Amino acid sequence: VLSTANGSDPAPFTVFAPTNDAFGDLLTELNVAVLDDIDEATLTATLNHHVVGGANVVAAQLSDNMTITTLGGDITANVSGGASLTDANGRVSSIIAVDVQTANGVIHVIDKVVLPNLN
Repeated sequence: VLSTANGSDPAPFTVFAPTNDAFGDLLTELNVAVLDDIDEATLTATLNHHVVGGANVVAAQLSDNMTITTLGGDITANVSGGASLTDANGRVSSIIAVDVQTANGVIHVIDKVVLPNLN
């Protein structure tokens, strides 16, 4: 999906990219050894929760209690006290780097993997 050229559906993209440490923490949280231990449907849904299609959303456009519709579902942004995202499970991820502009969108780096509703 992310290789879609800018101006082609669904580009541009806004991507909330977890750090390597965030993926390591996820493995611990889910009690699995490697990403291959996560079933494909859950992994795909998880990755889709990090991508907004059709929007190049820069940090200045984020606001408190802002609903962000990703390719996998809604997450909530907050900026007071430091920019963060909250997933459907109430897990909070801090946005630690913003506005990395690319040819087909923008990347914001986060310190925790956003998860779909696990219930």
